[in-house]
Amino acid sequence: MKPLALFAVLGLALAASPGLGQQSYPLACHGSAKMVALSGVSVNATTNTSVQFVTVHFHKTSTGALKRTPPPGACSWLDRPVAKTEPAQMTLSSETYPAHKETRVAISPFTTLATWATSDQVFYVHAYNNGNGTLVVTKLGR
Repeated sequence: MKPLALFAVLGLALAASPGLGQQSYPLACHGSAKMVALSGVSVNATTNTSVQFVTVHFHKTSTGALKRTPPPGACSWLDRPVAKTEPAQMTLSSETYPAHKETRVAISPFTTLATWATSDQVFYVHAYNNGNGTLVVTKLGR
């Protein structure tokens, strides 16, 4: 393969990678039975590969987490509340969270997020708004 063709193929692969280069921000949440965590596996029709995911639905707060810890079932950005125009759900997906393949722990990041969301504890994720109705999780923890 010629070098130019190789760069073109690599460029297409990078451009097709969801979330690559997206700036994510810390989101503080307080898990509880008020949060709904849905998990499953879907198929990416373009690549014909399976995609593991967990989606967490939450309530929005009126202040940022640095001013007040979110109440049970709610999330907020550290510096401000989640805006009315921003989604009230986050999704962790094997397409946008490739680090899950490198994890050498007994519990997957998908199980971890679902457990945090439904437990009475404060937890943190890093996420960005994909503009399609969800906050995409790129990192678990601070």
